[in-house]
Amino acid sequence: MQTFPTTVTHTPGAATLTLTHAGSVYTGTVSSDASFRTPAAPFVIGGVTYQIGIVGQFTLSAMDATTTVQAGVQPPCEFTARWVGPKSGSPNVIP
Repeated sequence: MQTFPTTVTHTPGAATLTLTHAGSVYTGTVSSDASFRTPAAPFVIGGVTYQIGIVGQFTLSAMDATTTVQAGVQPPCEFTARWVGPKSGSPNVIP
């Protein structure tokens, strides 16, 4: 993960969301307890295909997530990164 703005698109009450970060769009689901998940999906970055999946939790004023990245290289490479950030604007709406 790199330091880039992240945009979360979600309609209050909907079960789906998108996260946009550094030009990549991650589509997933959000639960009524504000936990969310994007399934691992392929992204080509610098000529390498990565499988990237995210699980996390929203609060009224922030996002806290773990990103799992698998690089399509030999030998195999996998890592996780914590992804934390404050929310800009009005508080999140959590049922």
